[in-house]
Amino acid sequence: MMANISNFVNVKWYFGIPFHHRQNFNLKVAEVVQRILGDNLISLQTELEQPVDAQEMVFKFLIYKLGQIIVEPYLDFTQYAQTMLKPLLMFKTNIVSCGGFTHVRDSFGVALWGVDYALQMVYTVHFYALFYDYFSTGPSLIITRSSVDQPVFFLPMDSWANSLVVAEIISSSNKSQIMDLNANNVNEFTPAYVVYEDSTPTRVALFNFVTDPLGASNYTAIISVEDPAQEQVKVKYLLAERVSSKDKCRWVNQTFGGHFASDSRLMGQ
Repeated sequence: MMANISNFVNVKWYFGIPFHHRQNFNLKVAEVVQRILGDNLISLQTELEQPVDAQEMVFKFLIYKLGQIIVEPYLDFTQYAQTMLKPLLMFKTNIVSCGGFTHVRDSFGVALWGVDYALQMVYTVHFYALFYDYFSTGPSLIITRSSVDQPVFFLPMDSWANSLVVAEIISSSNKSQIMDLNANNVNEFTPAYVVYEDSTPTRVALFNFVTDPLGASNYTAIISVEDPAQEQVKVKYLLAERVSSKDKCRWVNQTFGGHFASDSRLMGQ
């Protein structure tokens, strides 16, 4: 299938090698992939999931410092990769572990965390590209249909919004540089980033991790624009009723739909 895709469009591939023990790689699949994909194979990738104390991580999930903690182990390796003029890629990530945390992995909070995490990776360790594992096992992604003639519907994960938001923040200009603003006196619940292109600030990403129906945690961001010709700005919102919401997550008033009502296409205007 991958080779057929490359025959139609100019697509190159990274391929993951599955293994059940860190010392015993299944290299047969690597030989097959190299033979089938040929020059369309960029490289092979392996991974090892580390054990995580899930309960402890839940309480740390929606704080600004978490992204910094996660990327800290990559700092030294990033410097080495840069001296070798090599890009650093995050091939796969999920909500802490494969499949993610139950009741967390498909929440709006994950969408916020994913965007913050992506921007923190780009700023701190200069990741070249990000690949998110959307096809998680478990109840957060359930395909349902009664016959092959009927459309497929599934439970949309709010983390899917990550890609849409991050793609628009970074843009396709290939000139974007991300800076962490350490906003609001480095407040753990309201991180902010600025995007520069050709040394000129072009976009700002502002977060609020707090669910507060009374509005006491709302804040007003004041952004100065030096260009006198800049008379207007465009504001886009990634919103939900609360960080624990599992549906009605909206990006620019568009959504993937409710549970068992989504066919993976955006809805709304």
